[in-house]
Amino acid sequence: MKKIFAIVLSLLLVLGLAACGGAKAPEPTAAPTAAPTAEPTPEPTPEPTAEPTPEPTPEPTPEPAAELAGVWDGRTWRNAFLGLEYRQPEAWIHLEGEQLLQLSGLAAGQIGDEQIASQIAQAAEEGRVIYLMYAGSPTGEQNCNVTLEKLDAVTALTITEDGYMDLALPQLETALTSAGMTDLTAERGTIEFAGAEHPCVRIAAQVNGTPIHELIIAVKGEGYMASVSIATAREDTTDLVAAAWTAIGDGE
Repeated sequence: MKKIFAIVLSLLLVLGLAACGGAKAPEPTAAPTAAPTAEPTPEPTPEPTAEPTPEPTPEPTPEPAAELAGVWDGRTWRNAFLGLEYRQPEAWIHLEGEQLLQLSGLAAGQIGDEQIASQIAQAAEEGRVIYLMYAGSPTGEQNCNVTLEKLDAVTALTITEDGYMDLALPQLETALTSAGMTDLTAERGTIEFAGAEHPCVRIAAQVNGTPIHELIIAVKGEGYMASVSIATAREDTTDLVAAAWTAIGDGE
């Protein structure tokens, strides 16, 4: 199993696990052939009755791009695929469109919202760790983001949110120390998030003498794993930011 960690600007952490392998499609089987029967000589041969054609099995369709990528409606971000909704504080700003594509390292251009959503969904389908949203305070001392990673067929069936966090935590501490964080502590736990209990990692560290606090929450969707990362500087207000997240419809 290959582990991918991307530490980006504003001390936002991306947790990712890309497992190797995949499910093998079953081999097609031939229809049975009926044994031939002798035709009676004097009797006329009736017209053969056509066998009913079996309905083709529909191939699984990918999640609609807008549902997978999520959408902003004013200050509210909704993701129907993950069932999450977030309402940012009035003074906060967020990235969307071309800026969000650039944050994920995707090519941006003069394209519309539908094309942007399709590009994000395609990149996720190809196995890239991509950003679905980013929002933060004007000073950058509080921010949050959601990243998404596609799981292979075997991992999607076997890994849990807890298992995802347990595999990531040992390498996470090494990666953050290498990124320049000192006095680092990383603690596994659980949190009531968006109406359900999820595993989380709470991080406390120093960066150039400034206290940094980060809360990372794993949210599994069908075939995908999302990481919600909340970072605050100086004072630990990660739980306050997390409280602004709800299940879709609960915040109305």
